[in-house]
Amino acid sequence: IGEWTVRNPDALIASGFRKININDVRTQVYADIKLSKDLTWYTKGAVGFTDYFNKRFEHAVDNYYFNDGSYAHNNAVWQQGVREQMSQTFETTLYSTLNYTKTFAGMHNLNVLLGYNQESNNYRVMNGSKITFPTDNISELNAGAADGQSTGGTANEWAIQSFFGRLNYDFEGKYLFEANARYDGTSRIAPETRWGFFPSLSAGWRISEESFLRDAGWTDNLKLRASWGQLGNQNVGLYPYQNVLANTSYPFASLEPGVQLTRLVDRTLKWETTTVTDFGIDYSLQNGLISFTADWFDKVTDGILYQIPIPASIGLSAPTVNYGKMKNTGWEFEIGHRNRIGEVAYNINFNFSTFSNKVLSVKSPSYGTRIIKEGLPFNAYYLIEMEGIFQSQEEIDKAPAHPFNPSPGDLRFRDADGDGVIDAKDRVVVDGAYAKFYYGGSLNLSWKNFDFTAFLQGVEGS
Repeated sequence: IGEWTVRNPDALIASGFRKININDVRTQVYADIKLSKDLTWYTKGAVGFTDYFNKRFEHAVDNYYFNDGSYAHNNAVWQQGVREQMSQTFETTLYSTLNYTKTFAGMHNLNVLLGYNQESNNYRVMNGSKITFPTDNISELNAGAADGQSTGGTANEWAIQSFFGRLNYDFEGKYLFEANARYDGTSRIAPETRWGFFPSLSAGWRISEESFLRDAGWTDNLKLRASWGQLGNQNVGLYPYQNVLANTSYPFASLEPGVQLTRLVDRTLKWETTTVTDFGIDYSLQNGLISFTADWFDKVTDGILYQIPIPASIGLSAPTVNYGKMKNTGWEFEIGHRNRIGEVAYNINFNFSTFSNKVLSVKSPSYGTRIIKEGLPFNAYYLIEMEGIFQSQEEIDKAPAHPFNPSPGDLRFRDADGDGVIDAKDRVVVDGAYAKFYYGGSLNLSWKNFDFTAFLQGVEGS
C-alpha cells in the first residue's frame, strides 16, 4: 500500500465537511387492566420513526510527501463533489396478552397466558451526488454540473405476526409443568409456507421439597428437570423467495433498456426449525455455599437456511434453500461457591461444556477449504495435510510432485490418494473446526465499598 493512501487529516479537514443529522422518535402506550380477580389484560403499542440525513462535501486539495515535500496527489475525483443521502425508517409493534392466574385448594397453582404480537418495518432511502461545481464555496446539489451526476434510491419492508400461549402448573411447588406454543408468520417466506408452529414442554421435580428431604442438612435445593421444544428461524434477508430484477440494456438496433434476473430462488422455502431436548439437575447447599448444575442436550436443526454453492457458469447468484439437517449433542456443567469471611464476600463460579456436531442430511455436498457432507461436522476443514518441512533438495526430488516448485525449508504435504502428485484430490477432513471442550470461570470479591471481578474463558483441543 503506497503512502498516498494514508490521507492527511489536515488536508481532509480543509477539503470540505461531513454533516449527519439523525432524528429518532420512540413512543409507546400501554394498558394494564385487571378484568377480574384472576384475569389481567395487558396491551402495548409502540411506534418508532428515524429520519437520517448525511451530507458530504469535498473539493480537491493538493497533498505533498512529508519526507521531501514533493507533490503526491490530490483527493480522488470520485471523492469530490457533494453527496447527500436521506433515509426514513418507520416501525410499529403491537403486543397483547390475557393472563389468568388461580390457586386451587391451596395446592394447585395454575397460570395461563394467551397472546398476540405483530411487528412491521418500512425503510426508504434516496441519494444524489454531483462532482463538478463552479466554486468551492457552494455545496448545494443544484449548483453542480449535470455531467457526472447520479441519483439512486430504494425501499424495503418486512413484517412478522405471532400467536402464542403458555400454561404453567405446579403442585405445592414440588411438581412443575409448563407448555408453550407459537404460531408465527413472516413476510420473508412465500405465503404458501410462511407460517410455522413451534411447541415446547418442560417438567421439573423439586425433590428437596419432599418430606423425606425437607429437613435434610446436605441440601436446600435439589431439582430434576427435563424439556423438549422447537424454535424457528427466518433471518434470511428480506426477499429470499422472490425474483429480484436489475436494470440492464439489451443490444437491438440500439441499446434498449430492460431488466434481468439476478439470482435463483426457491419458492418452497420454509422456516428453519431447531428441536432441543434437555435433561438437567440443579443442586445447592445453604443458599449457594455450594451449587452445581448439569445439563445434557440434544439439538437438531432441520431445514437449515443456507445459500448453496452453484457453478459460476449459471450466471446468477445462488438461491437460499432449506439445505440440510444437523445435530449437536453435548454436556454443560457449572459449579459455584459463595461465602463471606468477615467483611469480605466472594463468589466463585466455574463452567465446562463439550459437544459433538454432525450433519445428518444435506441436499448436495459442498467442497472447498470447508466441507459439508453427511456424517461429518458441519463446515469441517477439508485441506491438504502438512507432513513436515523439506530439509534438502534430495528430499524434494524423492517426494510426490508438489506445486509451486518447493525449496528446502518449504512445507511438505501428504499424498493422501497415493498418485504421486499433490493436488486437490489429496484433501482430507482435518480436525479443528470445533474445540473439544470450552471452559470459563469468574471471581467476584467485595469488601466495604470496593469490588473486584475477574473472568477467564478458554477452549481446548480440536
